[in-house]
Amino acid sequence: MSGKSKSFSGKSEAGNAIIYVLVVIALFAALTFVIARKSGSTQQAVIPEEKLNVYATQIIQVSNQVKQAVDQMVFSGSSLDALQFCLPADACFNVGSSIHKIFHSDGGGVIMPKLMAEAVGQVDTNPAAGWYLGRFNNVGWTATTATDIIMVAHQIREPVCARINELLTGSAAIPALNVNINKVLISATDADGNVQHTNSPTADFDATVCPGCNGRPSLCVENSTGTAWSYYNILEQR
Repeated sequence: MSGKSKSFSGKSEAGNAIIYVLVVIALFAALTFVIARKSGSTQQAVIPEEKLNVYATQIIQVSNQVKQAVDQMVFSGSSLDALQFCLPADACFNVGSSIHKIFHSDGGGVIMPKLMAEAVGQVDTNPAAGWYLGRFNNVGWTATTATDIIMVAHQIREPVCARINELLTGSAAIPALNVNINKVLISATDADGNVQHTNSPTADFDATVCPGCNGRPSLCVENSTGTAWSYYNILEQR
């Protein structure tokens, strides 16, 4: 009897050991899967170097191309005060003369560009990520107190912002504003509650708002909380 009992006990212990091993293998596999998923997500969130250069260069070039269109309108006889920024979807787009409208085929013929999706880092919708163009601010280091014409790529990702500055200045440092970006570089809404692409000015944009921007015609900046990044280009200084 005792021999049979020992034999049964040995088989039972061996069976339990196998179960423990299988459990450990299953847990290890599950852990590996979770780590792999997290690693994959992290890698997707990182923009490869070659793409960073593409996105940063594209944003700079787009604003420079729009500047050329605005320069051509001014050369052709449109004063800076006469320029209009009505988009095709705006009620003002087909009202009055079209020769001073930047986005009209009779005027500047500019088509509002779109930001590449991977370059966008939207944190809110006030206003949404994208390109904005208008007479938004009096820039402190331009010649007069009149509002200057500024183009802004709003809510881009921080690595893209840093690469833009590296291309423009040789340094990836990003100056911080002491206010929210939509309070100084663009206006969130107009009098009708629509996203602003028109002429309503916001606060002055000067060295007190952004010490690191002083004298810079174009640069990428972050808001006061370090949660949103925008690139600006002063297309026409007044």
